Amino acid sequence: MTQRIETLNDIIEVLETDADVRRRVFEALGLPAYIGDAVITPLTERIDALGTELRSEMSDLGTELRSEMSEMRSDISGLRSDVDGLSSRVDGLRSDVDGLSSRVDGIRSEVADLRSVVAGDHFERAARSEVPVRLGEVLENPTGVRVIVSLVDGAGATDGMYRDGLRRAQDAGAIAPEDALRLSNTDLVLTATVNGEPHMVPVEVSATIDNEDITRALRSSELIREVFGVESVPVVAGPDIRLASRQYATEAGVGVIILNIDDFR
Repeated sequence: MTQRIETLNDIIEVLETDADVRRRVFEALGLPAYIGDAVITPLTERIDALGTELRSEMSDLGTELRSEMSEMRSDISGLRSDVDGLSSRVDGLRSDVDGLSSRVDGIRSEVADLRSVVAGDHFERAARSEVPVRLGEVLENPTGVRVIVSLVDGAGATDGMYRDGLRRAQDAGAIAPEDALRLSNTDLVLTATVNGEPHMVPVEVSATIDNEDITRALRSSELIREVFGVESVPVVAGPDIRLASRQYATEAGVGVIILNIDDFR
């Protein structure tokens, strides 16, 4: 009957009890045919000692591995904490960037407003200075050109005759309040002599001349004829004019002066 071998003790028992097996094993290993207790016992003890040593080393290794795993968990926990802290800082930086972007947008808006104010100042100086000297483009050989109303630079009505005439017309009910307001809000009013006849020239000033500017100039010119009884030629002025508005101005008999505001920067 074949003996079942599962453990080291089973091997030893076979070697001790079965001479034929022992002989063949010893021959294969190059050992003497008989090994007594003097050899078997120390060998068994050595094997047991090796087993004990191996188990001890495995236990130590397990302890070290568990310790290292614990340290790794601690490191991972620390890393997670660092990552959370970094994420929080990134969120804070994003918030700061958003706030900075908002401030930059605000500064850009302020710069744009400032540029608009500066451009407006240049534009007003261009209108006040350039229109009188270029009036000959819309009137035939004007002489004695003088600005009597200049809303574009805040001077208002500088001529007593104009102010008094407008006030008398209002007091007499000869002009409706909205028409008086129209004359008071005309950007520029110039006086000039053309072919020996006095003229008043209302000028509407705009960055881009459109149909509304032309209509206002026409209305101011009509009112000047009614209130002051002098010839009047409506004019519009600005650095640019819409194509359709230029045609409208030509058909309506409104003079157009294109301002060269770059000369005043």
